[in-house]
Amino acid sequence: MRTREANSRGEIRQPQNSQWDSELPSRYPRCYYAAKVAAFEVEGSQSTWSLGDGKRTMNWEAIGAIGEIFGALAVVATLMYLARQMRQDARATTGETMGSWLADYNNMLLEISRDPEVAKIFRQGLTDFEQLNENDQMRFHTWMVAHLLNAQTVFLQLEDGIMHQRIADQILPFNAAMLNSKGGLYWWGTARSIWRPEFVDHMDKLIEEASPITEVWPWFSTDSEDNRKDGSDA
Repeated sequence: MRTREANSRGEIRQPQNSQWDSELPSRYPRCYYAAKVAAFEVEGSQSTWSLGDGKRTMNWEAIGAIGEIFGALAVVATLMYLARQMRQDARATTGETMGSWLADYNNMLLEISRDPEVAKIFRQGLTDFEQLNENDQMRFHTWMVAHLLNAQTVFLQLEDGIMHQRIADQILPFNAAMLNSKGGLYWWGTARSIWRPEFVDHMDKLIEEASPITEVWPWFSTDSEDNRKDGSDA
């Protein structure tokens, strides 16, 4: 077995052109190159080693910089992947939230059409809340509170980026049109203090722009029914 020799500076070098150099590369190429890389010599900020008949120089600072670049690229790629996953999860959550809310809202609206008595109280309340007896005023108030709670939920979820803008643009103006009726305005004046101030301000602006629902859709008013009765009596 040949031993490694030291030069005049005391640095140890691997002997060249040995049987080890000539036979190992062909039999065990991976082991050979791994061993040759390990037999490096450090000179200042550079490291050198022999590979076959040539000599290559490696700057460890450059390698460190390259490693940092690859590390930074890996971090950026990971963050991009996580951001994409978060957007997909957010869209899925938004879809589930809106689907659940719309199902509850539809059920509340269908309750009016299923019960003629509820429909009559609702129409009378929008036409003239003060003409209702106290029991019916309580029922109308309860229904309007439930309705406005849904509207406020839409408003707050829209601010949080959960509710879709196009859905909010349908629900909130519809509520404003109800509140802009004669009975709706009276009720809104008595109940506005129970809602969040920013929601009240937003609805006040929409009410100013909305036409009363009893004018847009006359079947929401009992006046149209009274007019038909008067016409038939004449």
